Amino acid sequence: MRTLFLVAYETRYARCGGITAVMNHLPGHLRTATGLTTAVMTPFHHRSAETRRLAARPVAVVSVPFYGDSVTVRITRHDDNGPWYFLDASDYRLPEATRLAAQDERFFSGSKHPYDVGGNPAEQGAILRRDALFFGAAVARALRKLEPGGDWTLVLQDWQAASAALALAGRNRPPGLRLFLTLHNCYDSGPVMPENLTAVGIYPQDVPAAPNRATVLGRAIPWMDKPIFTVSEQFALDLTEDVFQSHIMADHLQEELRPPNVIGIDNGPFAVPAVPEEPVLADARRASMNRCVRGKPAVKRPFSPPWSVLHRVQGGRSGPGAPFRRIGAAHARPAMVRPGRPGRPAPERL
Repeated sequence: MRTLFLVAYETRYARCGGITAVMNHLPGHLRTATGLTTAVMTPFHHRSAETRRLAARPVAVVSVPFYGDSVTVRITRHDDNGPWYFLDASDYRLPEATRLAAQDERFFSGSKHPYDVGGNPAEQGAILRRDALFFGAAVARALRKLEPGGDWTLVLQDWQAASAALALAGRNRPPGLRLFLTLHNCYDSGPVMPENLTAVGIYPQDVPAAPNRATVLGRAIPWMDKPIFTVSEQFALDLTEDVFQSHIMADHLQEELRPPNVIGIDNGPFAVPAVPEEPVLADARRASMNRCVRGKPAVKRPFSPPWSVLHRVQGGRSGPGAPFRRIGAAHARPAMVRPGRPGRPAPERL
């Protein structure tokens, strides 16, 4: 029987930003829409008070390699509108040679939030990269322990969870596995060297990448099912059309992020609005019209009609085969493509 696993580095039990809001609602909605058993898998962030307060019960133990050591990872389960699995490596003390900052003693040690590690940006990036690779390796082993021989569909949230695809690639990829990626932002891991992969039991030759793409996303995306999901139709376009995204943040992934490989999903608000919707929309439309009459650009629409992830995966009218809609002139932003860049078409004049 197929089981749907949502893999995320942060949840409401170790919260930080937008992924927390998504994970508050997505498991239940996907369970209702698909009829599948839907579970969440996430690290046990041992410095998070909300994580520590959980009355989670132990269900299994796996061993994950780490630079020659065998790290015991305890799998605990908390039931909250479905199963939540926490991968707990807090008993393991990192060897001195593998520590990347002064207070870097254990995996998943974010203080204020899961990404609050290290004493500066360089230390933060290095620690998150190491911990995410370890998390991915632990996810692969936990799946085999919890559901040996099962058919799994994994929905991976951002690059920290995409590391699981590396541990389930090549010779380790089970039959029937489906992997989907959701990008909530354009961040990536930075360089992932072969020795970083070998340290956690991932075969570098199974996830090759050119030197300029040797990141978690660069190595993992070739193993993902299409399409890749993003948080809005506009952001899907921005990944390859906005100069900051396409030339700085995600310049190494431009081929992978071109339509139809990526689609955006405008889900609207995650909760019932505190004020009636229609009066607010009517006021926004009037304000937009008044700006146009005065010769000023219209404001963007407040939000778009919701379309479900399931609808798009199954190829609905806005599914993978559908053409991409460019935003209208009223919503367009100035093109800022660098002049004369090889392989880039000249920007349209607005």
